Amino acid sequence: MKLVYFRSLALLIIPSLVIGMIMLRPHYGDLQLMIGFFVLLIATCFSYWLGMRHVIKDITEKK
Repeated sequence: MKLVYFRSLALLIIPSLVIGMIMLRPHYGDLQLMIGFFVLLIATCFSYWLGMRHVIKDITEKK
């Protein structure tokens, strides 16, 4: 897979991390909240990767 395909994912994840860290700062002691937020971001990355893999596979099969 080309690195260019992950540009849109980076444009989603990086601002989410920045905004999330600003909003989670008052709740720094709440470990479950922070773990849940990071699991959400990891799940987002994983589902994006699976979707891109599926699309690339479909495109190469049609050629």
